[in-house]
This record gives sequence, structure tokens and C-alpha cells, in this order.
Amino acid sequence: MRTQVRKWGNSRGMIFPAAALEQCGLTLGTEVEIILKDGGVFLKPAAPVYDLAALLADFPDDYQLSEEEMEWESMKPRGDEI
Repeated sequence: MRTQVRKWGNSRGMIFPAAALEQCGLTLGTEVEIILKDGGVFLKPAAPVYDLAALLADFPDDYQLSEEEMEWESMKPRGDEI
């Protein structure tokens, strides 16, 4: 597949054929990582960036520790851990 670099405002961009994006698992809105290697440009889906506050917001307020978790929570240190 071939495409051209085109002017897009003050930037440059390319139109990727839908089939090429689909093959790579990229959809509209997917963040990508740009990798420059051996004179080429490679794109891959970017790894998610986790936000602790957002993750904790999804955590249920009424969460109860299991018996196993309670056991771990009450264990005494066995080495140099705090």
C-alpha cells in the first residue's frame, strides 16, 4: 500500500487505508506510539497510561477483604520489608 505525506495545517499527515489500520488493530481515536528505526517510521498502539485516582474511583466503596487477604494483611514481616 502506498500513500503520500500531505500538508495538514502547519503539520504534515498521511491518510492510511482503512484496511491497513484494521490489520494493525487501530481504530479511530486509538493513541499510537511513533517509533523511528532504521530510516523508517513504525506505528503501534500506545500502552495505556493508568491514573491512580481514576482507578481508585472505580473501586467499590463496600469492598471487603477475603479471608486470604486478611491473612496476608495480618502477617508479620519475615525479612527486611516494611
